Amino acid sequence: MAHDVDFNQPAAHPWGLTDHACSVCLGRVLVSLATGGTEAPQIFRCSNCGAQAEAAAGLAHPPICACGMKVGARAIGVQCVRNERPRPEMPGEILVREIA
Repeated sequence: MAHDVDFNQPAAHPWGLTDHACSVCLGRVLVSLATGGTEAPQIFRCSNCGAQAEAAAGLAHPPICACGMKVGARAIGVQCVRNERPRPEMPGEILVREIA
């Protein structure tokens, strides 16, 4: 997939890291740090596959987050967590784990 990106220009939005993984590819979810007031929607984007969604500020989980994955109307019971022991075979900072 080709993108017309001018790497000499600043990004349209400054991005911050979240402690969530993408429901599409399990990549790290970013949040737009652009200020538009407290009523402005936040933009969430996957740092890996580029999935993107807008949502009201203050949500517990971004709309593209694996925490909200469902099969039909039923939640599949997973949660994004920080990897407390990164190691070569599992270096990611954010993991998706099954919750009871």
